[in-house]
Amino acid sequence: MHVVITFMISVAIMAAVVLTVGDSLIETFGDVTTGWVDQQGRIEEQADTRVTSPFGLEVTASSTVQVTLTNDGSESLGMFDDWDLIFEVQESPGIDVVYLTYSSTTPPAAGAWAVQGIYLNVASSTAEIVEPGVFNPGEEMVIVANPSPSVVTNTYDRVTLVTPSGIVTKVIVRILPPILYVIDATDGLVYRYEMDGTFLGAESLDAANANAMGITASSSLFWTADLIDDQTYKYTSDFSLSATATLDAFNSDTSGITTDGTSIRVVDASDPKAFKYDMDGVYLSKFSLAAQNKDAVGVAADGTYIWVADASDALLYKYDLTGTSISELSLTAANTDPTGVTTDGRNIWVVDVVDAAVYKYDMDRAYVNSFSLTAANADPQGIANTPQ
Repeated sequence: MHVVITFMISVAIMAAVVLTVGDSLIETFGDVTTGWVDQQGRIEEQADTRVTSPFGLEVTASSTVQVTLTNDGSESLGMFDDWDLIFEVQESPGIDVVYLTYSSTTPPAAGAWAVQGIYLNVASSTAEIVEPGVFNPGEEMVIVANPSPSVVTNTYDRVTLVTPSGIVTKVIVRILPPILYVIDATDGLVYRYEMDGTFLGAESLDAANANAMGITASSSLFWTADLIDDQTYKYTSDFSLSATATLDAFNSDTSGITTDGTSIRVVDASDPKAFKYDMDGVYLSKFSLAAQNKDAVGVAADGTYIWVADASDALLYKYDLTGTSISELSLTAANTDPTGVTTDGRNIWVVDVVDAAVYKYDMDRAYVNSFSLTAANADPQGIANTPQ
């Protein structure tokens, strides 16, 4: 009898082992099948994904670098916080490899990158229409990288972007010296200078834009505001006229214009307000300037703060994006007749109409240095730094 019992126990154990192994095999087979399906999905997604960028990109030294990407595939892309961006910064000596984190706001802080905008056409600032915030096939996307350490003039850096599906895009970036652009109201020219004041040349504005008061730049585009016809003029990188837009009826005495790449701000000399427009010139909103800031003559923005120069008290007023006044900067003694202001996020430049000079300040509001404009640039009415 004990033999029968032993046999039955053995059979039961064997059956349990077989069933357990069978379950494990089935589970393993299921895992393999799921993994194969996932892998096949990734392969198909990779096959449908194609993100292209400029073969070589030239930008000027600034705290940020802009890169335009094109979705040449058939896959819609999003989830940008899952993308990887690696910035190889050429330093002296060696190269710093910087991994940037994604930021949902622009401009990104040091060590971060962000999507500045998605467009049907970046050159004409034609915004996307379908699925806002999604990088669809045929669209162009501008990303802004803020590496730390910052880029250095006259070097070659590399940006590597990796999508969640593993598609890699690389861009070689040549860092050029930054340029300042000073607009002259008398001759209708835009004068170009290196940061040390070296004169580089001049460009002509459109004939209808004969009373330009202020200039600003972003993404290789320039904008001016005209005092007489109350319009903004948009120019390409070679100062060919691209488009015009009519200012709000109350913004009829324009005295300065700026952009942070996402919106345009125009200040008014008679009505002390800062008027906000979208990148196509459509009016959005406005805020009142501080009571003392009643003679606005120039405006600059970096996406976080707005600075407005005042001709009456020779002060530079700082506001947040909602219009709350934060502080004032006293300009240096010689800089008493400002007519324009610009910033790259690291420094501020103010142009003076009486002594025809440009004054540089750091972000802690300390005066740094100045240079005189070329003789022909005797009626400066606005200043911008190189578009990014």
